[in-house]
Amino acid sequence: MAQPSSGWAAEAAAVLRKDLRVELRTRYALTAVGQFAVTCLVAVSFTAGPQAQSAVQAALLWLVLLFAALSGLARSFVAEEDGRTGETLRLAAGATAVYLGKCAFNVLLLLALCGVLVPGYQVLMDVVWRDPALLLATLLTGSIGLAAVLTFTSALVARAQMRGAVGAVVAFPLLIPLLVMAVAATTAALDGSLQGWYHVRGLAAFAGIMLTVALLLFEVVWNA
Repeated sequence: MAQPSSGWAAEAAAVLRKDLRVELRTRYALTAVGQFAVTCLVAVSFTAGPQAQSAVQAALLWLVLLFAALSGLARSFVAEEDGRTGETLRLAAGATAVYLGKCAFNVLLLLALCGVLVPGYQVLMDVVWRDPALLLATLLTGSIGLAAVLTFTSALVARAQMRGAVGAVVAFPLLIPLLVMAVAATTAALDGSLQGWYHVRGLAAFAGIMLTVALLLFEVVWNA
C-alpha cells in the first residue's frame, strides 16, 4: 500500500485496490449481496408481480437494494477487525484515505449489483423504464449516498457485539431521506415524469452532505 507521505488520493486508491484484490480472491461481498438480492427479487416478483403500481414497484426495488447493501457493505470495516488488519491499515494510510477508498469500493459494488439486479427486475416485474437516463442518475446518486452512510456506520460499529444488527439500526434512520427520494425518482422514471430530476438533485445533495459529515467525523471514529 502507499505510504502516508504519498498523499490522501494515492492512499485512497491503494485502499481501493487492496479491497478489490481481496474481493476478487474471496468474493465474499459479491456473493453476499448477490445471493440476497436474487432471493429477494424472486420473492418480490411472486408476491407483487407486474400488476403492482409504479410507486410500489419502485419501493420494492429500493428495498431489495437496501437490504442487499446491508448484507454486504455493512462489513466494510468488520472484515478488517475480524482479520486483524485494522491496525496495519491505520499505519499504512490516513483516516480520510481509508474512508474514501472503502467508500469507492462500496460504490463500485453497488453499481455492479444494480447492473445485475435492474435488468432482472425489469424482466421479472415486467416494468418499462420511460426515462432510462433518470433511472441511471437515480441509481448512481443513490448508490453514492448508500455507500457514504454504510461505510461510515460500518466503521462506527466494527468493534461492537452483534455488529450486523447494530449497524442496521444505526444506518436506517440516516437512510430514510435517501429512500424517500430514491423511490420518488424511480417512480418518476417508470412514469416518465420530469419531476424525478428534482429528487435526483436531492439525492446528490444528500450524498454530498453525508460524505462531508463522514469525512469530518471519521478520524475520531477510526482512531478510537
